[in-house]
Amino acid sequence: MLSYLTIILPFIFALAIYFCKKNEALARKLVLIAAGTHALCVILLLFFNKNAKLVLTSTIENPTLLGYDTLSWIVLAITSTLFIFCTIHSIAWIPVAKKLDGGNGRSEPMPLNVFYCFMSALLGSMSLVILSQNLALTWVSIEATTLVSAPLICYNRTKASLEAMWKYLLICSVGISIALFGTMLLIHSIIGASHGDPILSLAYLKTANFNSGWFKAAFILALAGYGTKMGLAPFHTWLPDAYSESPAMVSALLSGALINCSFMAIYRFTELVPADIAPFCQNLMFAIGILSVAVAGIFIVKQCDFNRMLAYSSVEHMGLILILTAIILLGDGSKKGLLPVLFIHLFAHSLTKMTLFLTAGNILLAYGTRAITAVRGLYKTMPTTGKLWFLGLFLITACPPSLIFYPELYLVLNAPLFVACATLLFLFVVFAGMMNVGVRMANGVPGDIEDSITEPRKLPKGVIATPLMAMSFLFIVSILAFITMLFN
Repeated sequence: MLSYLTIILPFIFALAIYFCKKNEALARKLVLIAAGTHALCVILLLFFNKNAKLVLTSTIENPTLLGYDTLSWIVLAITSTLFIFCTIHSIAWIPVAKKLDGGNGRSEPMPLNVFYCFMSALLGSMSLVILSQNLALTWVSIEATTLVSAPLICYNRTKASLEAMWKYLLICSVGISIALFGTMLLIHSIIGASHGDPILSLAYLKTANFNSGWFKAAFILALAGYGTKMGLAPFHTWLPDAYSESPAMVSALLSGALINCSFMAIYRFTELVPADIAPFCQNLMFAIGILSVAVAGIFIVKQCDFNRMLAYSSVEHMGLILILTAIILLGDGSKKGLLPVLFIHLFAHSLTKMTLFLTAGNILLAYGTRAITAVRGLYKTMPTTGKLWFLGLFLITACPPSLIFYPELYLVLNAPLFVACATLLFLFVVFAGMMNVGVRMANGVPGDIEDSITEPRKLPKGVIATPLMAMSFLFIVSILAFITMLFN
């Protein structure tokens, strides 16, 4: 029952918010209530579990459409946490953005009731992806996330945001179509399935026998299809445009929550890989993961737009998560104990990237541009924002005490030599590129070069509060984890 409420309630609130029309105060209250009730449902899912641990509620004898395991609950908790932060931030950020126009050249963005309606619907559709225990339902729900998140990208109603929205819709829809073909091939690869079997139930698939050749084709298509939505190279081309043109809260949700949902679909396919083709599937995931980190490093080094830089950072981390998944699930079986490392990476990346996108949105409001060359002396002009920005870049590049340090360390220690060396090389490129941007933006004197802005606009404290709270929480957890690791 709780699983259904976790999904249904956001859609009910989305409908109610839409009918608020011009009553913006009521729309804000309803979206906050939607965020709070969703978080309560997520907590109750854990609290009322009879076995005191998370296990799948779907079985072969009783296959269900919805259920959850440890990964599902963690991703759901991350999604709910991010939605709360982003909703609170939007209540302070949107009025300021309307007043200052955010450098977008428009004073009439999307109506607030429509914006919050799609945000709440996105929360519901992401929850459906996460709790799905059927590959057909997973595919439908991921397509639903595409449809309800696309209008959010076009919030500013500019030509660039409209182009980014259609690019996102087109590329991701093609990717999801490829994933559908992969799902069909998966059905075809099942050996001995009889009429009436719940062939797309995860509980059934985990006990099924597969034809290795057909499964290999299904896995390739699923990895390419869902990898498009996840932002893996070379299928990532929609991602920099969508993240850079979206408002700060939407970019944070897309990067910190939505791409985790697509990862879950790939994770479910990876769990099913037959032992005889596990090396092939593992090498394929290694290749795409390394390519993603490499592409991110190359584009970050030459980047002129700080929002696009963060977008390529998401490509990098999705590549790292893919490599970790391949090591843990497709190895010799001795690495299954490293699953918590994967969960740590998901959590740390999501929260850190959300904080960075919210901070980047504040910088955009103050400076009216996303150009890196225009922003100088953040420590002097916006001291709190400057510290948040540099600390966020420091943590996202896995510098200790960042939580991301531990997954990357485990990756290097457990990956094959070539994979470890290649990953380390490109991680250094990413670090150099992002630290170069961070130092240039945070230090220096405003106006010290021709393109830089000398007098950024003053922002109210309300728009700084949410990223400050998120960063404080993340930094405290990181310090505690680092101390624990030292003493263990």
